[in-house]
Amino acid sequence: MFRKLIERLETIVEPQIDSSQYVTHYQPALEYKSGTKTSYAFIIKEDTYLPTGILSNTYTQDILVAFQTKSSNTYGFDITTTNQKLTLDKSLASQRPLLEDLSPLTSEVSLTVNQKGNIVGYNDKEILDKWKPLKEKLLGRYKGKLPSAYINSIGKRIEQKDLFLQELQQAKLFGLLFNGYQQAHQKEASRTHKESLMVHCLSAYFVEEIDSVLETASSKTINYTGSFIAYDEATQSRIKEYLSYFGITSSDLYVSKYTKKVVLNTQTGLPKSVQYDLELTNGGGYIRRKHYELKHQDNG
Repeated sequence: MFRKLIERLETIVEPQIDSSQYVTHYQPALEYKSGTKTSYAFIIKEDTYLPTGILSNTYTQDILVAFQTKSSNTYGFDITTTNQKLTLDKSLASQRPLLEDLSPLTSEVSLTVNQKGNIVGYNDKEILDKWKPLKEKLLGRYKGKLPSAYINSIGKRIEQKDLFLQELQQAKLFGLLFNGYQQAHQKEASRTHKESLMVHCLSAYFVEEIDSVLETASSKTINYTGSFIAYDEATQSRIKEYLSYFGITSSDLYVSKYTKKVVLNTQTGLPKSVQYDLELTNGGGYIRRKHYELKHQDNG
C-alpha cells in the first residue's frame, strides 16, 4: 500500500543542484504592488504511459495570494489554499487518505520573496507547530513500518528548514507563483530546474532558458524551453530495472517536450497565468507527462 510512498524517501538524500538565477544589469526588476490580493485556479495533471496501460492523476485547488509586507529587499505574502481535490489512478487509490490528511500542512503559509521573485523564507515556526500534532495523528491512524517511516521522513524535512524551503519552491506547491520572474529577460543565462517525482519516484533535472519575451503596457509574457540532464549511471540502473518490469528494454530517456509560458501582470507583479508542460520518453513504450496550469480567477 505504501511502497510507492516510501520510495519517495530517497529523494531526501538526492544531491542538490543550486539554481543559477537570472541576473539583469540593464533592466529594472518588476515590482510587486502592495495591497494586492489575487485568486488562482491551479491544476496538476500527471500521466504515465506503460505497455500495461495509462496511469493518470489529477490535482486541483484554489490559491489566494495576499501581499502583506515589504522591506528594503523582500516582500511578504500570505498564501491560502482551498478546495483541494485529488483524482488518483486506481492503483494509487490507497494513498489518497494520507495525502488528504497532509494537505492542511500547507493550506496556510506565509512566504518571504526576494526582489528577483524567488521564495527565500517561510513561517517555519508556525509550520513546525502545526506539524507536531498532525504527526501524532498520522502515526496513530496509519500503522506499520512503511507508513511510519514515510511520516517520520516528512518530519525530518519540516525540521530542516532548507529542505522544506525546497519543497515550497517546487512547481507542485508555489514554484509557479514565484520563480525568478521579476528580472527575467531574454538575454539572461540558463538555470537548472528540478522536477520531483518524475520517473519511478525519482527527480529529474532540466536546463531551462528563456526562448522569448513579449511586453505590452499591462503584461509581460515569458516563454521558456528546457533540455534534460541525463541520469547518472547508478540512477540509470534503477530506471532500467523499473522499466524492464514492464517489458521495456530501453531506458535511454530524453525530453520530448518542455515548455513554460508565463504571463505576468505588470501592475501587480504577479502572474496572470502559467502553463508548464514537460514530457520524458524512451521512444519505445514509456512516456511520462506532467501538466501544470495556474490561472487567475476573479476574487469573490
